[in-house]
Amino acid sequence: MERKEIKMALADILEKIALRRDDLWRKNPELKHQVEEMLAARKETFPILLEQAKANLTAKGCSVFSANTPDEALKHILSLTGQGPVVQAYSPLLTELGLSVKLRQAGVQVTETHFAALAIDLLNKVSAHPDFPAGNLSEQETLTSLATYAGVSDKMEKADILKAVRKRLRPEIESAPVGISGVSAVIAEHGTLVLGEDQGHIRAVSNLPPVHIALVSPRQIVASLDDAVRYLRYQAIECFGRDIQTYLSMISGPSRTADIEFKMVNGVHGPGELHVVFISG
Repeated sequence: MERKEIKMALADILEKIALRRDDLWRKNPELKHQVEEMLAARKETFPILLEQAKANLTAKGCSVFSANTPDEALKHILSLTGQGPVVQAYSPLLTELGLSVKLRQAGVQVTETHFAALAIDLLNKVSAHPDFPAGNLSEQETLTSLATYAGVSDKMEKADILKAVRKRLRPEIESAPVGISGVSAVIAEHGTLVLGEDQGHIRAVSNLPPVHIALVSPRQIVASLDDAVRYLRYQAIECFGRDIQTYLSMISGPSRTADIEFKMVNGVHGPGELHVVFISG
């Protein structure tokens, strides 16, 4: 497929999303109104919500860091990752920051776990769109790069290629000392991170490595669980022209389990360390 055709294909995807978005908003006018009111109110209460979120996360054993600039965030992340390796769940925020590129420039081995983002990395391309990272690739280009990564033939069925990629990715995620992700929302009231499973094996990346680093943008902070659900539905409709995904993870601190003597032990059934990096710049 020629570049012009690929560009037209991405435009076609975005046009179809716009049509679905308009249809969903006609069916959910109350939701749109509620979230727009919530976002307007958040401008006034944001400093309070931010401090509440930080305090509640800290109280639950998270390490919280506030970065005023992307470079400050990168410096802190590098202090946590060392030389890696790192597995990264695709997130528009991480892409905006150019995090994987900057980590590699610093000598850190990074593996993207989202199929489309992985294909972009393998081909040394730049993401076409925050929500559609491989929108500038043809399907065959994507599958060929993924097949090469998985060590299988690109003549195989698509489902078999993706199965082989999962098989290759799983041990990389399990053995990585650090997993990095974005978040879908942060609930200030409870100090809880909400992660949507549509963002590239995010459950595995946030759960299997012993250290999880979660990056948060100010726009992702909400007051309550109800606000989070409304906000995620709003985001799904706006960005993808669909309703919210059926699977969400909610994380309120590093893994903690009581042993036989009822002493709390970290990291038995998940990461022993959870670092939350708020990026305001």
